[in-house]
Amino acid sequence: MISAEGTIIPPTLSIQVLLDGFCVFKASSNGAIERHYVHHLDELIQWLFEHNLADRQLKLIYTTAASVVPEELFKASNSADYLKFNGEDAAHIAFTELKNFGLTIVFGTNLLLESELRKIGAEVFVTHSAHELIKRALVSPNKEWIRLVSIFHPKHIEIVFHKGQELLAYNQFSVQGNLDANYYLQLLQTTSKYTNFSVDDIICYENGSNWGAQSFKQINDSAKDAQYITEVYPFL
Repeated sequence: MISAEGTIIPPTLSIQVLLDGFCVFKASSNGAIERHYVHHLDELIQWLFEHNLADRQLKLIYTTAASVVPEELFKASNSADYLKFNGEDAAHIAFTELKNFGLTIVFGTNLLLESELRKIGAEVFVTHSAHELIKRALVSPNKEWIRLVSIFHPKHIEIVFHKGQELLAYNQFSVQGNLDANYYLQLLQTTSKYTNFSVDDIICYENGSNWGAQSFKQINDSAKDAQYITEVYPFL
């Protein structure tokens, strides 16, 4: 990839930490996005070496359990307590801030993974898919509609409800197939009607599930505008 000044720009690289492994996203020089799944850390390191990607800047994106905390309630010294509400007892807790929206995202990290990546020369930037999803959702120019924005991961779903820059809810649910996904999506839409707001707009990002397309068919008639987006890169 060549910049306007004629210098070579390294391929964009990000690694998602999934519930059962890792997914590497690499942007090639022609703009195409390549994905590669591995289940174990040693496989990931070997793949990076084989493709001459070991000593690159990379974005490490956790997709595991997370808590969203209003900044006025957040204390860094109590970070682990916020995550325990989700039943997560991680060895190391990290957090990222969405200062423009007054939110803090708290999540567990894998110190061994990060250490091994740095050992091979990678410069690691850590974030969480909740941070990326909420940030993308809340920049919506439409201030009147209630919108549901979700990511269909291989084994779970992340869901955001928002109205303009106001976050109404964030949830994660474990999903084994389209029946599970349909249940949660329709339950959330039904529940929203009893809390005095209804969904006008739905956006579903596909991130490697084998049930997303079928689930989207079941829900897309319930919104004024619905989109099923099959490429989550580069916002993740």
